[in-house]
Amino acid sequence: MSYLEKVYKIFFYTVFVRSGIAKSLPALIKCQYLNSSHKINNNKVNHYLFGMNFIEGWFTKEAAQIFLWIDYIQKKEGIVGNLFEIGAHHGRSSIMLALMTDPIKESLGLCDLFSKQECNISDSGKGDKKILLNNLSSYFDVINFIEVYEKPSKELTTQECKNRRFFHIDGGHSVDETYSDLVVAADSIVEGGVIAIDDFCNIFYPEVIEGVYKFLNNRKSLAPFALAFNKLFLCNPKKQSWYLERLCLPELKKYVTKGSLVSYEKQFLGYKVQVVGVG
Repeated sequence: MSYLEKVYKIFFYTVFVRSGIAKSLPALIKCQYLNSSHKINNNKVNHYLFGMNFIEGWFTKEAAQIFLWIDYIQKKEGIVGNLFEIGAHHGRSSIMLALMTDPIKESLGLCDLFSKQECNISDSGKGDKKILLNNLSSYFDVINFIEVYEKPSKELTTQECKNRRFFHIDGGHSVDETYSDLVVAADSIVEGGVIAIDDFCNIFYPEVIEGVYKFLNNRKSLAPFALAFNKLFLCNPKKQSWYLERLCLPELKKYVTKGSLVSYEKQFLGYKVQVVGVG
């Protein structure tokens, strides 16, 4: 990152986000479409999408917009529960999850190794807890609805993870770590909950693919319903067709603003799934 980029990053977090200056700069921000009934802070969503690339990480705008869509349809359906993420790193995706969280009714759990890098057996990123908390505090005056766990995800307890409506996995990328994280997530989500697992479509991480296949072959408690922007989305088989139908709604293309967005229905592991990407 160049000197000018560093200066801009400091300006963005200390002035731009917290003061709401962005509201007076419509030429700089293309506002994210959000259904009028979507219970989320519109201004903070726009600020986040505008500045997310200044946060170190690999989470894309299109993935964030898919998350927003799932958040919207869950809330509209009355699916309640907390949120969780394995692999917070510096908070690029964590902030999106925090925006999706209702701080009065819900909580967000974040797990990363941070300083415990001796446990990073697959060299899957080196998160920084201080940077994460600073980034979160740039968007939220109070972050007491967020619990941060500094430990290997396999050490997470049932109490720490229970009752989740959305669970994002972007932790260790070995076969065993992927499998273990899916076990934790599957045991934690509510009946209408969703699991999003990163890098399933990434050819540079075949271990993630193997870990997912191993889990889905051994346990039938989850079903795929979408592959979108490098992520595989899973849910309870009873809700699979419900999520699939809502990924076919025309309004999705208002949420995901990529001009060349394409969506196809495909067969995957015995299920119809939506494959969403850029044509």
